[in-house]
Amino acid sequence: MKPLLTFSEFLFESTKPTGTSVSCDYYSTKPPVPGKENFWANFEKMDGPARVEALKKIEAEITNSIRRVQKDLTNWYQDPQTRKKLNGTIEPISDEDLRAGKYPKEKVRRYIVNEILPNLKYLMVTKRQTDTPVPGAWGWYSSERPTTIVINLFNFWDGTNDGNKNLYDTLKHEATHLIDDAFGRFGLEPYNPTHSRDETPEEYDSRYVVGDKDSFARLNVFRGAIGARPLDDGAELLKKFMAEVAAGRITSKRVRFEQGTDSKGRPVLIMRPVTFTLNNTDIVGKEGGRNDAGPADRVLNLITKPGSLVVQGQENPNIKQLFSAYSSIGNGVITVRMYDLGQYNKTTAAIGNDNSTAAMSA
Repeated sequence: MKPLLTFSEFLFESTKPTGTSVSCDYYSTKPPVPGKENFWANFEKMDGPARVEALKKIEAEITNSIRRVQKDLTNWYQDPQTRKKLNGTIEPISDEDLRAGKYPKEKVRRYIVNEILPNLKYLMVTKRQTDTPVPGAWGWYSSERPTTIVINLFNFWDGTNDGNKNLYDTLKHEATHLIDDAFGRFGLEPYNPTHSRDETPEEYDSRYVVGDKDSFARLNVFRGAIGARPLDDGAELLKKFMAEVAAGRITSKRVRFEQGTDSKGRPVLIMRPVTFTLNNTDIVGKEGGRNDAGPADRVLNLITKPGSLVVQGQENPNIKQLFSAYSSIGNGVITVRMYDLGQYNKTTAAIGNDNSTAAMSA
């Protein structure tokens, strides 16, 4: 797969969105990637042929990661369980029924599988930029380019296997934004919205950790990390997460992961501090959904530190942010409401009723 623009052709002006529908993969407390400054400083000193060779290696890794994203998300949207969530049935939908408008989400599903995912493209940013949606972002998209992901390599690429492992997650995060945007263009939602799609940059930034668009994107990264299925409930998500912990694929130096239940017998993930202690101030999560931004940001401040949540050897900011949006602090531990997270994963609109108020996370 070739990039939409190569380095020699690249004009950053082409990546600057003029619309308001922009989402990014970033967070303000993301630790810097060691070595990336040296990599890009050396890159600037290379002559033309050396730069071309360096970019070819980068393009090869991006291409491999995009192909994985295409395969994984196509499989997800072809999965009978996803079709059941969207349409209320796993039976094939006839073109006649589709034209009659009986299954509007099926039209979006086909558009995602046939138009969005096969045609994913990318733009590479290889220099420090300040005139961007978010200067610290690792990636972003604009609704004006419905199949294009912008990858801000300068912010995380360091030329080593260790430093570049978040490439796949960043691409998957942004591809999920493109899917979200596709639902919006059809006048539908892939989840139960908690705020308007038309938000200002200030509103987007203020609720970044708990916002609809990015929670949906992070959920897709989390699903992939633990092998979740479309209809898994909270208990199943917790079981699969703990299986990854037991296998050593998910680790932490700062907390101990424990499987538990709350006072009502509902599944929760307990993160018990190992290298730090919690004060006596409780942060109570919002029952029945995601937290408000304040509590979520306070939890994230604790678990965003390096070593807090590592998936197959890499820090995973997407899962840290997702857990923060569903967490509370009390009795000296952080508790993730897996029952709420499971509801977000598995619930669907009512069969045949696209105006259902039930949450639906595609």
